[in-house]
Amino acid sequence: MTRHHTHTTLAMPTADAASIHADLTAEVAPQCERHFDTDAATHTVDGTDYTRVAWVVRPEVATALADLAESYADLTINPRPTPYAEVTYPPMPDTGERVEKGEVYEHTDGTPYLARQSHDRTADAPGDVPALFAAYRTGDDLEWEANGELLEVGDVRTYDGDEWIVRQEHQALEDREPDVYTAGWWRMKPVTEGDEVPEWAAQVSYAVGDHVTYDGTEYSCLQAHTSQVGWEPPNVPALWETV
Repeated sequence: MTRHHTHTTLAMPTADAASIHADLTAEVAPQCERHFDTDAATHTVDGTDYTRVAWVVRPEVATALADLAESYADLTINPRPTPYAEVTYPPMPDTGERVEKGEVYEHTDGTPYLARQSHDRTADAPGDVPALFAAYRTGDDLEWEANGELLEVGDVRTYDGDEWIVRQEHQALEDREPDVYTAGWWRMKPVTEGDEVPEWAAQVSYAVGDHVTYDGTEYSCLQAHTSQVGWEPPNVPALWETV
């Protein structure tokens, strides 16, 4: 599958985040699939608080975003991600040894796991205790798997031929497939060529003015909303009008 979007993370000083983000939003956000701000995505380096903003954009927009960021001395761009196969993690502690929250350990089968809680290691396999461990993956073009990994807001996975973006942090478990767990996922709008109009789909965040086709008819979005089964364009004239 061809990947049409790039996930880029910006880290900016929290004290200046509002003004920096306003500038970048005016320039880039209209071209974004979606961008996120979250109070949880903050960290401190050398006494300075930083706020992380995740952007999901088309590759050409990612280039423009990088160019804009160069004008801010304290703004860093962290493209996601480096495949975990290229990173070395410490071995999983033995039973009874201390596990520290937030650390990534490599299990004996070669799978990295993120510790969700500090605890003394139990005899259970990491994959059998999702409250303690989450499978850890980074990389591009990742397929969704029910592997227990912790998915953060803005993460992108492919599923059933479509790209999906995480809207609520959760673990990838059975019965949380993107087309089932609607609270946790948005389906990404497809990138079309030329004048091609995409087909309407459920779980897509549509903006005013977006155009879709449904059952051979073209529609224009009247109100921003997240689509769902039952809200097909002919059924909700308050949301869609024919073109």
